[in-house]
Amino acid sequence: MNKTFFNTVVVGVDFSPYSKVVARQAHKLAEAYATNLVFVHVLKQSYHISENLIYWHLQDEVQQLLERQVIT
Repeated sequence: MNKTFFNTVVVGVDFSPYSKVVARQAHKLAEAYATNLVFVHVLKQSYHISENLIYWHLQDEVQQLLERQVIT
């Protein structure tokens, strides 16, 4: 039996060239152990959002950046 000592791989990304390498390695690790993969990115600015419009815009933008980090 293959015992996994973790359920989730969490990796911080800042979209730098080094971050691209780390994102790819985290993806391989998560696939190899069939675990969840969570990317964390911290925004430098704070936003007060009364509606979710800014959130959804940022979510789409970050998702596109992450996809480019892992796929390319």
